[in-house]
Amino acid sequence: MIENELVSIIIPNYNHARYLGDAIESALAQSYTPREVIVLDDGSTDNSREVVMHFSGYIDYIHQENRGLAPARNAAIRAATGKYVALLDADDAYEKHFVARAVDALRGQPTARGVYTGYSFIDQKNHPLPQLETRVLPAKELHKALLFNNFLVPACVFVERDCYVQSNLFDERLSACAD
Repeated sequence: MIENELVSIIIPNYNHARYLGDAIESALAQSYTPREVIVLDDGSTDNSREVVMHFSGYIDYIHQENRGLAPARNAAIRAATGKYVALLDADDAYEKHFVARAVDALRGQPTARGVYTGYSFIDQKNHPLPQLETRVLPAKELHKALLFNNFLVPACVFVERDCYVQSNLFDERLSACAD
């Protein structure tokens, strides 16, 4: 039997208190264990800290002065202790078996160091919308597809933590699309 490796679910947040609780709940509700949930508050001025305190003891909370999304993700990745990193933006949510399926997919492909999934859209009441984004590409075509038409969102990327570290994390000079 393969021992489960720790997964770090990272939730960067800046003034998304109205969604943050749902994101945290979806991370904590994952069927896969072990996991750590890290909320990196990037200097929010709303009631984000209040939302996070409802989950005290179940998550790790880091607060920093507002520096932007890439620095927030980088600080959380540096604090993460898991073999794998899952990036979940504060206004997104995971399906219950996301992490378990991602780990299983990697175990099924021993040379792979990350996987990506499709995603669906939900409304403000968490009801599914008809929009769905999913693309299956051969590995040799993925790099070119991402260079010319990035169709991935961070919440559907699941990667070994070392991949981020070895690539020097996210470029903090970019204010958008650092992923």
